[in-house]
Amino acid sequence: MLVHGGYNNHLTPSWFHDLWMLQPEQSNSNLEQTQQPQAITTWVWSRLDTTKEQPKPSARYSHTLVGLANQPIFYLFGGDDGGHQQHPQSYEMGAYLNDVWRFELTRDEQHNRDYGGRWMKMSFDTGPTPRTSHSAVVIQASMFVFGGLTTTTTTTKTTTKTTTKTTLVVANNELWAMAMATESNVAQWTLVAPYFNGEEPGEDESSLQQPQARYGHTAAAAGTSMYVFGGKGKSRKSTVLFNDLWSFHSNTTRWTLLHNKGHRPVGLLYGTMSSMLVGLDQTRVLVLYGGASGCSNRCFTESKTWVFDVLQKAWSVLDTGTGTGTPVSRKSDAQPIQPMHRYRHAMATLRLPSTTITGEDSMVQVVFGGETYGEIEKYRNDVWVLHNVLPQSGGEGGVTLLVGDHGTSGRSSLIRPHLTTLAGVAVLLVCLLVRCCGSRCRTKTSSFHLSYPGKK
Repeated sequence: MLVHGGYNNHLTPSWFHDLWMLQPEQSNSNLEQTQQPQAITTWVWSRLDTTKEQPKPSARYSHTLVGLANQPIFYLFGGDDGGHQQHPQSYEMGAYLNDVWRFELTRDEQHNRDYGGRWMKMSFDTGPTPRTSHSAVVIQASMFVFGGLTTTTTTTKTTTKTTTKTTLVVANNELWAMAMATESNVAQWTLVAPYFNGEEPGEDESSLQQPQARYGHTAAAAGTSMYVFGGKGKSRKSTVLFNDLWSFHSNTTRWTLLHNKGHRPVGLLYGTMSSMLVGLDQTRVLVLYGGASGCSNRCFTESKTWVFDVLQKAWSVLDTGTGTGTPVSRKSDAQPIQPMHRYRHAMATLRLPSTTITGEDSMVQVVFGGETYGEIEKYRNDVWVLHNVLPQSGGEGGVTLLVGDHGTSGRSSLIRPHLTTLAGVAVLLVCLLVRCCGSRCRTKTSSFHLSYPGKK
């Protein structure tokens, strides 16, 4: 799990451009006491050092970071730096970025560990405009970037001067694809034209042939498809939080509205979603956690976990027991029994290596960081694992809190998830962000059950 950059405004504004890795290390203790993979795995944070003399991405948030499957190569795109280099104590709207960086992870084979890497800035002639709060996933060997906030620049010339004006665009629904070449420093972008059936969409949302313009949505990839849920945008000339779920098929360039009626999550901003296979029949499900709802006059941060069965096209709330999470200090023996309500966090699927008991790899969801409101310390740097996900009504799941001795500074984060395998370690690729949807944000919680790890 790679974490890059972010923002923390606990006492003073702090912008980050550090790079951290969280990875499981196999342990042989407690094998006879439990079969839970979290109980026999040690999770370790390590900072990936890069050469100071080499260029690297500037500090930012709300960007995306994705990687090629089975290769130690990752791509960072876009984001927002708030104009902090010119105005450290204030925030400038529209200070968005559209640069592309490639990071190559290096490995110490002698000691069997990852220890650093090298950044390289990519060049391109044509590509997306600067943007933030977009989504990015990897399908095969291409990065697909959808939606987000962007800006337009207009230039006015007179006989005496030239005036350039930047206008903020609320959202867009462009879909760009970038071939992720491993040996070139040139980014090849293509604006993907969606397939249409020739019919003009009406006012009814069910007749739409692609998602409406939005930002703060979440996306996940599975096979040759991308799934997009939620976000904020305009519908029938009013600003709304979406709770629709779309799939994009890269082979046909066709969008499909999967679910917009019946039992489903409320409209959510900055939630997180990832894809996984569960059960003996390897059912494809989407797991959606957290996010902010409401957001007309004020927001509410959520802690529900939803599961979408792709085959049955049905949402269900994951039953994780009862109880309310509470903050835990690193030195305390007390354990919260659920993650605190949050948004702008990170979540994705991790494949844990097989154990001597199960003989099989274990698929889990890992949640990191985010923002909670109504708390003194609203920026989080806790790590949770969700296991035993069942894609059915009344399905159960356990939640395990991982508390380390050290780690990253508390910060808010947004994930654009992609699962790869690197030397037997599943890697979750994360980008960080922060900004509440309003100064009067409120919170509410739902229930979780905590499966306690064995002592090391």
